[in-house]
Formats: sequence, C-alpha cells, structure tokens
Amino acid sequence: MSKGDTQLILFKSQNQENYLTKAVNDGNLNALEQAKGALLTFSTEGIAKLEVVKAFNGDASLKLACSQLLKFYSQESKDKTKPNVDYLIEKEKFEKIKKSFDAKSQNSRTKEDVDQFNKAVNDYNQVLNAYNKNNQELNAARTKAFDTWSNAVKNFLDRQVPQK
Repeated sequence: MSKGDTQLILFKSQNQENYLTKAVNDGNLNALEQAKGALLTFSTEGIAKLEVVKAFNGDASLKLACSQLLKFYSQESKDKTKPNVDYLIEKEKFEKIKKSFDAKSQNSRTKEDVDQFNKAVNDYNQVLNAYNKNNQELNAARTKAFDTWSNAVKNFLDRQVPQK
C-alpha cells in the first residue's frame, strides 16, 4: 500500500467533512443532512476498501492511521451531528420568535409574549451549550485523528523513502 492509495481513500471523506462543516457554519440544515449522509457512505466505503489493502513492505502504519481517521468520520456522521441539527432548528425557531417579539412595541407586549420569548431564549441557550460542547469534543477528536494520520505519513516516509 502506498501513501497515495490511502490518500485517495481519504479524499472523499475529507471533502465531505469539509462540506459538513461549511453547512453547519452557514446554518444550512439541508446541506448538513446531505453532507452527513455522504460522509457516512464514503467513510464506510473507505473502511471496507482498507480491509483488502496490503501493507507496503510489511508496514501497515498508514492503513491503521487511515482507518482511525475514517472511523472518526463515520462516528461524526452517525452520532455527532445531532447537536448541530438541534441547534440549527432551535436557532431558526428562536429567530422567528425574536423577530415577532421585536416587532411589537414594549407597551403592546403581553405577559404571554414575554413568557414565550423567555422560553425561546432558555431553549436556545440550552441547545447552544450542547452545540458548543459537541463542537469542542469534535474538534479535539478531529485534531487527534488527523495528527495520528499526519504523524503516520511522516514516519512512513522516513522509513520507506531512501535517504542520501
């Protein structure tokens, strides 16, 4: 197995994860769901492709690191996007309630309007906290998985490329 083989296997998943991240940052729920499904498909396919890839000169370090990164992508797409979806839905709901609340003059707001707005603020803050916590965990896991991959590539090249 060469470095190029593993990079080709990773490419689709890395690309889809970029789309997923962009969708979250853009607040695009449809794009998030689409990227999530594609990321799961490509990461699962990549893991299966790695099963039959042989080690290069007995060195399976790239295969192992690639597999770990693909497993991260698979877990991310299956288990770690729910707080992002919840956040985007709650954010949209909150923005509608806030717009309606702000459109009324302070004197014309009823107790029900204020209670509805306060509940929306509390719901939004709760989902936002879960979203932030999830993103911190994802970023840490992503960094660890990608660092493992980068170190494996460096070490593989150090071992397999002849030195002058």
